[in-house]
Amino acid sequence: MTQDQQLTTRKRIIFFGIASGMIALLLAFFALGIYEFYKIKQEAINKLESQTDMLVFGVGPALMFGDKDAANTTLESLRNDRSIYRVRIYNTHGQEFTSFIAVDQDGDVHFKKDIIYRNEKIGRFEIDAKYMGLVDRIRNYIIIVLIIFILSIPITFVLSAPLRNQVSTAVKQLSETTVSLERSNRELETLLYIVSHDLKEPLRSIEYFSTSLKEDHFDKLDDKARDYFSRVITAASRMRLLLDDILMMSRARRMKAPDEMVNGEALVNEALARLEGKIKQVDAKITIAQKFPVYKVERVWATQAILNLIANALKFTKEGEAPIIEISPYSQNGQIGIMVSDRGPGVPQGFTKKIFELFQRAVDRKVEGTGAGLAIVLEVAHRHNGDAWVQPREGGGSDFIITFAKE
Repeated sequence: MTQDQQLTTRKRIIFFGIASGMIALLLAFFALGIYEFYKIKQEAINKLESQTDMLVFGVGPALMFGDKDAANTTLESLRNDRSIYRVRIYNTHGQEFTSFIAVDQDGDVHFKKDIIYRNEKIGRFEIDAKYMGLVDRIRNYIIIVLIIFILSIPITFVLSAPLRNQVSTAVKQLSETTVSLERSNRELETLLYIVSHDLKEPLRSIEYFSTSLKEDHFDKLDDKARDYFSRVITAASRMRLLLDDILMMSRARRMKAPDEMVNGEALVNEALARLEGKIKQVDAKITIAQKFPVYKVERVWATQAILNLIANALKFTKEGEAPIIEISPYSQNGQIGIMVSDRGPGVPQGFTKKIFELFQRAVDRKVEGTGAGLAIVLEVAHRHNGDAWVQPREGGGSDFIITFAKE
């Protein structure tokens, strides 16, 4: 991690701290605002109920005797109350008897009450009012929040200094560790490449001279010597396969980023074309689904991974039975990929993850291979931000799945 990246990380931490404080203040402001709104509303309703009771008591006799002047005198007492917009008094027939209008518009609160005089309804009282103080209180809250927010910036900056120093140290250590790890990985990959590539030359000599000796002098050797020669040739052949797989794994770890949109059917067909001879040899029956999605992949390595899965299905079959393989698209839980299903003996319990490790196998060495094929499949999947796994297939066999990042 460069110094510029470290500086950017520290700035982000400071910004995150300030933003968190601001969000907390805003949430507190909204919570208080909602609380005050309902509180003021209830206060206004309670106040109106009290005022209405007093007005009804004063207006009742005037309404009873049709004295509008007395009613108006009572209503004039509302003129100094800025929360009252409009008051209307109706008689028993629903006709307006008199009114008081400070502002001719509907208020925030519309309140009605029957006018009872000597246990008899003689009219109706209606009042419109607004919530007084809400705007003022909200304005005060905004001012308080702004003051607190402005003061919180330097306070947060000062208080976060120890944390920023710790984070800076941690980021620096992480950067150094990352650089060291990347260097070690490069050195390891270089070593793997050199070992797998350069050891092939002496190995070819061992294979060549062992085979020549066997062809020219095999008949002159006793049974024990013949067995030794056969073991040397077999071991050299296996060593060559191991070196080939190490070289392929090294190359897989250095593959370029996926950059090509390829139809899944094209990937499957390329893999099958490369396995055509083996498919005919074992008389395999292969079924391919009709439609595949388009994947964003590194074409060569995606094809190699699918080839490895199909080759695996061709090798592991029930004794005396030809391989039966189905290849289909996979899409589940936001993952897309390709599934290769077989009717083989299945994977023993406890080996479903182990078989994807380098040179790990669930069978003995009588079956051809080194155990690197599925490890390469998993490596390719990870390089595509995907995954690879095996699951039991209903009716027997296994489903091998590789997924790629969803575009």
